[in-house]
Amino acid sequence: MPILAIILDLIAFGGYFLQHLYPGHYGLGFIFQLVVIALLVLVTKKFYQREFAGTRPTGYRYPTIRFSVILLSVLINGMVAVLYLLNLLGITPLVFTGWH
Repeated sequence: MPILAIILDLIAFGGYFLQHLYPGHYGLGFIFQLVVIALLVLVTKKFYQREFAGTRPTGYRYPTIRFSVILLSVLINGMVAVLYLLNLLGITPLVFTGWH
């Protein structure tokens, strides 16, 4: 499952670069990012059985490294989706600045 999350991240990263080749299609990029996030949430739900490490101190729950990779993937893609939304609404073009 973490490999699937990394592959989805690479696909989302490729979609980000496609936005630079075709800069007028930011809406499609936002929809694509939402689809990737939905798939990552499904991966997170499927991986929920092995969420936390077996050995843990009393009162603490440490996530496994594999589950942490999936969670970070969801969080980072969620932040990128927010940046896409801010760009679509015209609030800030931060996500696509600095490319020439």
